[in-house]
Amino acid sequence: MSINKNSKMDVEDLDDFVEVAQTVNALVLSVAPKYKHIGVESALTTTQACVTVKARELPEDDSEHARAPVDIVVALDVSGSMRGNKLKLCKLTLKMLLRTLNSKDKFGLVSYASDARVDIPVQSMSPKNKENSLKAIEGLTDRGCTNISAAIGLASQEIKTIMNPNEVQTIFLLTDGLANEGICDDDGLVELTRNCLTAKNKLTVPDAKYEASPITMHTFGYGSDHNANLLQQISEATHGGSYYFVESDSAVGSAFGDALGGVLSVVAQNVVITIKSCENNQISKVFHDRSILREDGSYTVDMGDFYSEETRDCLFEFCLIIPSEGGVSNNPMPHAYISMAYTDTIQKIPIVTNGTPIVCSINRPSGGEISTPDHYIKTQWLRITAVEEMKVAETLARERNYEGARKRMSEWKTMAKQECKEDNTLTRDPTVNQLFEDMNMCEDEFECDNTYRKKGAQSIHVRIQSHHNQRCAESSASNSSAYRTATKAKFSNKFSG
Repeated sequence: MSINKNSKMDVEDLDDFVEVAQTVNALVLSVAPKYKHIGVESALTTTQACVTVKARELPEDDSEHARAPVDIVVALDVSGSMRGNKLKLCKLTLKMLLRTLNSKDKFGLVSYASDARVDIPVQSMSPKNKENSLKAIEGLTDRGCTNISAAIGLASQEIKTIMNPNEVQTIFLLTDGLANEGICDDDGLVELTRNCLTAKNKLTVPDAKYEASPITMHTFGYGSDHNANLLQQISEATHGGSYYFVESDSAVGSAFGDALGGVLSVVAQNVVITIKSCENNQISKVFHDRSILREDGSYTVDMGDFYSEETRDCLFEFCLIIPSEGGVSNNPMPHAYISMAYTDTIQKIPIVTNGTPIVCSINRPSGGEISTPDHYIKTQWLRITAVEEMKVAETLARERNYEGARKRMSEWKTMAKQECKEDNTLTRDPTVNQLFEDMNMCEDEFECDNTYRKKGAQSIHVRIQSHHNQRCAESSASNSSAYRTATKAKFSNKFSG
């Protein structure tokens, strides 16, 4: 197995136990076991390993060829509650967004209140189209109630009219209130979104035929009166979307900037890893909600799309191989093979590494000694368990059981502190520190009904989604995030001004 150590990507501590394969530019795939050495006489019969996928940086070149072009349709709430400063700030943000796009990008705008209207038909951002779009944005006025279903339907219809779609397609949906016209129930709106974005129906443009790119939905909840649970579910109707809690007027720009920074830095789509056990062995569990068990005993895991510099992990559990009699050796023993397939959005080519999978190996020497556990895998286990506890706490809080919700988060912190005490390196890990910070924040916001309704009900959804997806979704550039990439930080700060 050859390993490209001269890659621009930083790969540290390469050895027989961390296999790394360099694919064509966009992504690097690696795998590491929790324990490098497990004696054959130890009590362990299973162990864990972590598959890590890391995305490349974008070229420093700012030309239009340095990134994948995008199609963006914004669905903007212009109901009566958006009157005044809210709508004014949204207009300024949309103008900044337009000025960021180049001639290969396409943009459209749907405004909605009691009904939905196409204010800017989706079109390439040529200088003339951009000038006309800026004028259309300036002419927006508030009207009526809040028909979110009309917005979703028209925005998705509009983005599907594109004859030659770009690889990256997304819809931004912003609202400051609750759905009170059209489809109003959560399940109905989520089903509508999923059907609109994933349906294989013929486009509204006559004779237009193509295999549509995955369309993501990013949602923005403005203020504390929106349905955070609904907006999170809408953003997850297709893989790759995010929910933003826009707590104050000043956060509108930075929230859009963060989302735009991600959309403008997509380097890979439809990333799928395959985890296959070696002969006479089996994968017992994959800790990922998008894993699929195949007939041959292997698992495929849908990792979604990747923004530049993002890292995403998948833990799996497998049985330990017992060496044949007299075959005990200090040489690494293969236990699992990992491969990956994806679309490189910049080079516009499919990448498949099935022919050269990387190997997860473990030493099985004589005796019962077990090596020190990998601290990175311990970090990922803390992240996975934190997400599960946050989900339980959120459910309890919605039932007004705030004491029970705080207790679940407090118990997780006690467990995590013990892990940090046993492994001091965890205290310096940015992800672990972020987990503690977010747990403390959510615990404070679940103090009573008032704090929950004002902020806790919204922010818990951001925390869950961010840690689950390992992706920043902070509406304020000043908020910390262990997952914020350089491109997201750049645009979030730029739009904050």
